[in-house]
Amino acid sequence: MLQEMALDQSQSPWRRLAATKAISDLRTDLSARVEELGNTDELNKLIMEMGTGLENIKATETNADLRNIYEQQF
Repeated sequence: MLQEMALDQSQSPWRRLAATKAISDLRTDLSARVEELGNTDELNKLIMEMGTGLENIKATETNADLRNIYEQQF
């Protein structure tokens, strides 16, 4: 759902940014807690899918300001 919101160009740029940041924060937290949560294939797959999703969001963004933010932050 967050990725869909981040990719939907009809949403406000701020909503797209918030969705993208939420994905990035979740990915960062999961990556930092892999050992604590159990280093499972399923968890690693989820972390990889989030990374792929972030790359897809960055690649499809049309707003120049958001593209710049994404390049600096994510």
